Amino acid sequence: RAYATAMLVWQHVESALFSTFFSLYNYEEEPKIGSRNLKRLGAVFYSQETFSAKLKIVDALAKVTLAPELLTEWKKLKKQMERAYAHRNVLAHFTAVATNTESTALDLAMAPPMFVPEEIRRKRDRLFDAAGCEKLINDFGMIAGLLDEFSQLKVARGRAT
Repeated sequence: RAYATAMLVWQHVESALFSTFFSLYNYEEEPKIGSRNLKRLGAVFYSQETFSAKLKIVDALAKVTLAPELLTEWKKLKKQMERAYAHRNVLAHFTAVATNTESTALDLAMAPPMFVPEEIRRKRDRLFDAAGCEKLINDFGMIAGLLDEFSQLKVARGRAT
């Protein structure tokens, strides 16, 4: 359950990143929320298949849009997202392994695939059990909230000044 919840909460991070993209695109004017404009922006944003590609688009827009103090804040938030994305990838691409074979309960953890070479495994060796997934749920939720705040309050405030 914690694994599924963590993946669902990650979707909120991606949606909040789109909101930030939308806010940055409309930075110097009142937002154009019409369905035609949203379709166009959605086409650009969602044509990128990976989160890192979407983040690059938003980062490029932030660099040419934001004042230095907001850009500094954006860079900190971007680093948090990059770390969280690495954890999300563990959940999405690692293998579920039983952690307690003596129990009748289903105790699973996420671990690197068995045949990954040791040099690569050392870089990726994160093990997430239910407690680890619960932590990621909180981390992902916090990042989604920070992104929402950034796009709705700070970017909008910057536009108003």
